[in-house]
Amino acid sequence: MPKTTQLNGSGPNTLRQETSHVHQVSLLEEYHELLVPDLGADKVHRFKKDDDGLWKLHGHAQCPAGSGPRHVAFYGKQDIFFLTSRAIISWQSS
Repeated sequence: MPKTTQLNGSGPNTLRQETSHVHQVSLLEEYHELLVPDLGADKVHRFKKDDDGLWKLHGHAQCPAGSGPRHVAFYGKQDIFFLTSRAIISWQSS
């Protein structure tokens, strides 16, 4: 039976970030993971497949407030991760 996960959150831009707004789901087959950019909550959610074959929320990457993450893409063997956002931002992960 399919399972639904309700994501929550909002951002500082009340016109477009009133609530969580998933913009894409990207499958990382090699790692059995999904990355889900959430424009409304300024997060990229991470889901992992459990032993029962269900996708479970497994943390997130917090993006700068108001950035509105939209899409993720990978280069090579998923060593480099690109993120596009609604707003122009400068962000480097540590």
